[in-house]
Amino acid sequence: MGLLHPDDLTAWRRARAARPALGRLGIGLRELTHDPRFELFIGGSAPRLLVALESTTAADRNAVLAPLAHLDMTKVAILAPFGAGPMLPQHPWDTRILFPEELPRYFERMNAVLATSHHTDVGASAYDFAILVGCPFYVVQSTVLSPYSAPLPPGAHLLGWSDTDVAFWRAGSADERKAANTVVGSQILWAAAQDALDEPDKAAALTYLGQLHEAALGTKQMATAAEEFCLAHDAVFRPHPAETDRRTRGIHE
Repeated sequence: MGLLHPDDLTAWRRARAARPALGRLGIGLRELTHDPRFELFIGGSAPRLLVALESTTAADRNAVLAPLAHLDMTKVAILAPFGAGPMLPQHPWDTRILFPEELPRYFERMNAVLATSHHTDVGASAYDFAILVGCPFYVVQSTVLSPYSAPLPPGAHLLGWSDTDVAFWRAGSADERKAANTVVGSQILWAAAQDALDEPDKAAALTYLGQLHEAALGTKQMATAAEEFCLAHDAVFRPHPAETDRRTRGIHE
């Protein structure tokens, strides 16, 4: 099993648009652009890595921003939605405001471009730039996968959480056997594991971590699975912080 649309981004967009409005909103939340402009944060006089921050969610920040702590920031540039500056690592960034088509005006070359997809406005702009200047485009996995996930961009080097994730995301695609892949694990799970935990109370109820906000998995199906698990195991449901829309609040009640 793999993606329903392993190669065709247009078909994926069409299928997503056909879903109910609330589901469509949930899936496309990363892509909503309240301001058509981007912000470009340039770390030094000759950056060699362009990082596309496609949203300010914890998942995306961990995937593409957290690793920058190990790099020389003067060699990094970050393309982000307008207003994302406070989320960036501390650095004396040279900040520019631009429209998507203006990115090639700032750089003639890059050694690599890093993003989490190419289906968002920011990701698509970064991918087009990588094609234009002929540099590798790296996609780092930032969230769980489902058959409804967006396809990988052609020729992308995938940085996946596990061999299973890589195989699932590539299955059935034209790049399945020829594209480069590297298993890097999940940054957000690694960060969580660094916090020491007290010995768990074995008498405490199980906690079910909510994922109703992830509409790509199907809100109705996820709600059913959560309800059945909690009833069967006397578990407590903990809503995800992003479960704030009217429909999921109704499910909570």
